[in-house]
Formats: sequence, structure tokens, C-alpha cells
Amino acid sequence: MKHMTFTESLRRSNTSAREVDLLVVGAGFAGMLAALEAKRRGISDVLIIEKGNDFGGCWRENTYPGVACDIPSHLYSFRLNPNSNWSRTYSPGAEIFAYAQRVAREEGLYESTLFGKTMTSADWNEDTRRWEVRTADGDLYIARALASATGPLHQVKLPDIPGLAHFAGPAFHSAEWRHDVDLSGKRIVVIGTGASAIQFVPEIAKVAGKLTVIQRSAPYVVPRNDRTIPGWLRWAYQNLPGIRALRRTAHYYLDVELKKGIFAGTGYLRKAATKEALHNLDKAIKDPVLRSTLTPDYEIGCKRVLISDDWYPTLARANVAVETAGVAEVRGDRVTLRDGTEIPADVIVFGTGFHVNDALMALPVRGRGGTALRDAWTAIDGSVGAYFGGTVPGFPNFFLVHGPRTGSGWISALLMIESSVEHFARVLTEAWSKDIDAIEPRLDAYLDLTAELDARVDCMVWNQGGCTSWYLDANGRNRLTWPGSHTDFNRRHRAAGLEGYCRAA
Repeated sequence: MKHMTFTESLRRSNTSAREVDLLVVGAGFAGMLAALEAKRRGISDVLIIEKGNDFGGCWRENTYPGVACDIPSHLYSFRLNPNSNWSRTYSPGAEIFAYAQRVAREEGLYESTLFGKTMTSADWNEDTRRWEVRTADGDLYIARALASATGPLHQVKLPDIPGLAHFAGPAFHSAEWRHDVDLSGKRIVVIGTGASAIQFVPEIAKVAGKLTVIQRSAPYVVPRNDRTIPGWLRWAYQNLPGIRALRRTAHYYLDVELKKGIFAGTGYLRKAATKEALHNLDKAIKDPVLRSTLTPDYEIGCKRVLISDDWYPTLARANVAVETAGVAEVRGDRVTLRDGTEIPADVIVFGTGFHVNDALMALPVRGRGGTALRDAWTAIDGSVGAYFGGTVPGFPNFFLVHGPRTGSGWISALLMIESSVEHFARVLTEAWSKDIDAIEPRLDAYLDLTAELDARVDCMVWNQGGCTSWYLDANGRNRLTWPGSHTDFNRRHRAAGLEGYCRAA
């Protein structure tokens, strides 16, 4: 079926369109950084559209008990917008949300953002050489460039459990927390033991009558060592910025760059991290049966390494049980496991994570010739991919913010996003300054970089550690993580220029 052109859709809808230089979809940290970097490089006509009602992304959406960052606070802030007033070593979610709002106010992003706008389609018009973006409420936008910053952690993953639709009580995902549900004294079943569950389970266990955690595979858990940042130190960060910069630098090398050794090779750091995690388990769990249940059967780093000071003590509580048989079905007010065990339940909470690869594949974006992003990736090799952080052949002036190859198991996402948006804004503005109106990565450059990074990541623990994780797609490929340090990532993105791109046809 012939795809409707922008002119045709505009005529049929009888709606005017807004024209901008750069349209950013999503007002989480990725979208904010993309807009800020573009503005700093002279692209003043920037518009953000956001499906929610404020900035903050996942920190606006996730409000479950105990929600907090698992990256040290001073690394989880923008390089050019530091925050001196974090209350703890690892910031609570509400503080991170407030930080996003503050930066947006100070940088004037509220004035260039429209909320309540969900993108339903984005199409490259080869005649006008513009992106045509439609939202669910029928609005149309024309943009010279498009940045998709919808985020990797927004499409919740719910298991297909027979009988769940007829469960007698409330059932919800941690990212869609039901604050209207009183958990006091209730029989609660939690499905999942990932990065969200490790935060909310200790909180709800304090009020639950009985809490049963359904574990698919045991995570490695290392101490969080979270501390309150005293007022005098916050004063020093505010008034002596060199001290704040020194703390950030220390975190960068000790909590980011040094940890690469856990994920690459089998050397001392991998062994030391394994020893620390198992010691953390042994110290907290005295019951040998439970300790065996909570001991991972894969190499550390293969799945996300979790940090917590209260996960293991919570699982040792008298009102908490851990089951590993897996859920077979739900019958009325009972969760039945595959071994026949029946668990009475008043509430079910899912800590089962998000669709990441699938969410990227599902983006409603069509490039040259009306080719959908999913079909372009399928034609290349069947997996998601990107050239230096987020560009794809056949999609002119299009950028996936925090897209393929910008994740890791240990690096602050904000560091990766800052490096990748700097690269895209730089090459885009350089092209425009040379009267090149539209660029896309050369297919050979895309394939060469993909082959190099595939080979490098295949040797790392994500691929070789003996586990199944969300890093791997249905083809067994890991296209989400960068197989090196942030220093390497930043250097490569800064060095890459227009030589890897071509003028879009």
C-alpha cells in the first residue's frame, strides 16, 4: 500500500504543522541531553515532545517504594549541570526527578517542550527532505532532524501466565506501582529478582503478612554502602566546586573505569568481585539451603550486578520465602508453581523488567523509500544496530538517543548519552554548515563498526558468562552494550567525524 505523503495527510487532516530544525521525542534524561547539546551547538529551533506530563522519564514513572539510583549520585548528573545537594551516596528517585525538573527550568526546556504528545509515526519525506511526525492527538511536525529519545526502559515486560486475568486481587508491574493498594498484612507474591525488585522487596517486606519471591535465577549482589551526605559536605560541594569535581573524578575511576576488568577477561578483578559478592551472601544468609538457592550459577557480570545492603537480610526474614520452580498458572487467589506448590496471594507484583530490543524494533519510524526501522535492521542482519551511538543507514538526520551500543553493565548511562549526543550534534551541524542538508551513515562504515564491536563483545562475560539476559536478542546477539571503557567510548565518538557519513540521496 502506498504510504500517504505529508502534503496529503496535512490536506486530509485540515491541520497546520509546526516546523522545527530538531524534533526530540522523549523528555527523559536522554531527550534533555540531546536538546541541550543541540542548543549549545547553535541549533536554537529545538522542540521536545513527551507522552507524559513532565521531564524525568523513568524517574517520573517509577515511584515504587525504595526507588533509587544504583550509580553514585555525583556521576548521575549532567556534566555541565552538576548538583551539589544530593542527600545520599545513591540518590532517591524523588531527588533525581526533582533534579530533572530543576535543570529543565534553568535551561529553559519547559518553554520548548510539549507534553501529552505520543508519537505514532515518523516518516522521511524524500521530496521535502524533512521528517514528518504525527502524534496520537493528530498533531503534525516537520523537522530537519529527528532524535528518538523514548528510552530503553519504558515498555514493561509481563510474563504470559495462564489465569492471571482472573486473579482475585490487584496485580501490577513495579513501573506502574499501585499506591492505592494497601499492602499491610497482605500475602504478596513478587515475580522477579532484578534491579527494581531488589529495591522494593525490602520495603514491602516490612509491612507484608507473608511475602514470597519467585526467583528465576539468582543475581550477584554486592554491598551498596549507601550513606547520608552530611550538610557540611553538601555546603563544601556548593561553595568549593573543586571538591565536588574531585568526588566525581574519584567515582569515575573507581566506580566506572576500574570495573571494566570484571566484564572483560577472567583476571583478578573478576575473581575479586565474585569473592566480594559471595562473601556478602555468606555473611547475611546462615541457612545453607537458602544460601544455595541464592548462589548464582553463572559468572559475575553476565547479568546486571546488583547493589544492596538489605536484600539478603530481607530474604532471611521469617515472613519472606524464596521459590525457584517458576509460575505455572494463577487460580483465583493462588499462584501455582511448576512443581505443584500453591501460594495463597492477595497481591502480585511483577519485577520482570522491560522489553529493550523489542521496543527499539517497534519504533514507528520509516526512512528512505518508506522502509520501517524494523525492516531495515531485518534486511541487514536481523538485529538492532547503530553507527556511533544511534544512526542507521537509510534514515537521514535521524538519531537513536541511548540506542544500540550505548549501554553497559557498570557505566552511568548519562556518561554514555553525553558522549553520543555530542557526536551526533557535532557531525550534523558540521554537515549543515557545509550546505549538506541531510546525512546518514555509510553502509560500509556501519557494517565495519558492527563487525568490530560484535567480535569484541563476543569475548566478554555478557556473551560468555553462562546466563540468559536481556542484553541478548532473539538471535543471541548483544547489540546493546559497548565492549569497552567509557574512556574508549568517549574517545571513539569524539574522533569520529563526517568521514563515516554520506549525503542522503
